[in-house]
Amino acid sequence: MGSVESQRNLEDGIRVGHTDVPGYWVDVKTNTSMTTHDIISRSGMKPRDGSEVNCYLANNGSIITETINPGQTILVGSSPPDLRVPINMRISPMEHSFYVKWEREVGCPGVVVGSGHLVDGCTLWVPGLEGRTMGSMRSAVELTREINSNGKMHAQGYTFRNNERPYVPGDLARITTSGNDSFRLYDPETGELSIPVKIIDENNSRDGKRMSFREAKHKEMDFGTRFLWGIRILSWDEENRRVLAFVEEGLTW
Repeated sequence: MGSVESQRNLEDGIRVGHTDVPGYWVDVKTNTSMTTHDIISRSGMKPRDGSEVNCYLANNGSIITETINPGQTILVGSSPPDLRVPINMRISPMEHSFYVKWEREVGCPGVVVGSGHLVDGCTLWVPGLEGRTMGSMRSAVELTREINSNGKMHAQGYTFRNNERPYVPGDLARITTSGNDSFRLYDPETGELSIPVKIIDENNSRDGKRMSFREAKHKEMDFGTRFLWGIRILSWDEENRRVLAFVEEGLTW
């Protein structure tokens, strides 16, 4: 299945996803309420084998028994979505080419977070250097996606360069700190989070925003754990395809 391109306002329709296909969304254009039967058919998610599926609210997994209103975001599937892992902590790396239209400053001088729309209307946020990201087309990987209460979608990710040398010293990225894909970067050669990341053991820099693994863990004790750490690449090992990095405080807390 592929995504449906749309740049319209979500309040003009209903956003439909699938419980078994992370990151796949279809926008059904309507300005009136629809039944679950109609939305399943219109979205193209009616099983060909005739098996039964239901509609669920994306934010809490509740089954929908009444009509669905424009502006709502729902999921279709044979069983309720697994919400034991928060929706903004579900890792499903997806590669995109997108235009960075905006940028905003974060807690580090010269560091920004750029954003732009994906073809399905989701806003993707990626870290970058001030003045070097906005107004350009970039290759990026989406890590997590969150649906707000109003149905708007926002994703967190980062950019990469090319297959042979996806990262160079100074590049900014994000890594997860738990799960099977923890402390790994996206590799465009494999299409997976398969590049090991080692965070520096000792911080010999006078830059207070540059953090070692130990310092980041101590920070979490005071300010709470973070599922995503913002990092800055220190070196790229081309032979073994792995990186050395430090934690960028302003991108993490």
